[in-house]
Amino acid sequence: PPYPVTWLTPAPTPIYIAVTLQNNALLPANIAQLVQAAALATFSGNDAAGSVPAGIGLTISGSRYVPQINLIGPAVNIVSIMVALQVAVLSEHVGTGDGATVTFTHTIGSVPVVPGSVVVLAPGVTAADDGNGNITGPGVASGTVNYASGVLNITYSVAPVNTAAITVTYNYANPVGGIVTMGVDQMPTLAAASVVTALV
Repeated sequence: PPYPVTWLTPAPTPIYIAVTLQNNALLPANIAQLVQAAALATFSGNDAAGSVPAGIGLTISGSRYVPQINLIGPAVNIVSIMVALQVAVLSEHVGTGDGATVTFTHTIGSVPVVPGSVVVLAPGVTAADDGNGNITGPGVASGTVNYASGVLNITYSVAPVNTAAITVTYNYANPVGGIVTMGVDQMPTLAAASVVTALV
């Protein structure tokens, strides 16, 4: 007899990790990159503690990332490690071309914005952020985005045509706790740009 077989393919679910460290003069100049590497090692199970890789149905706890980040050096003092799921926003309105205006300013509606997730679209022109707050692309003279405030500025080399819609897509995350639990339909993913370090 025939037996129907079904399965569920989990959707890739981006994770956001916000690390806050006590600021001091002994921290390496590249501390943000070192924290990113430490977090990625723990996330994938390649850290010194041999952590279980993040996966479907598992809990992702900020405290699990403490040992590997502490290994960066004795100057590292962790204030907090918060985790969150990212939320994608598609086609948020930035402005409308009039054939003359080249510079547009917009405040993104949901913050903090995840570095490396911003894409600004106008007819024939696609621009993206570089993870450091700069928006670049063919046809773009200059552009910036402030991930914390959401303020976005973009200047085109040629003014978008009249009535042309200018939109932005991005991810945001609001980490308010140290734990997130993945569902059975969620496969966690982590990019280096989604590990953000703040010094206080």
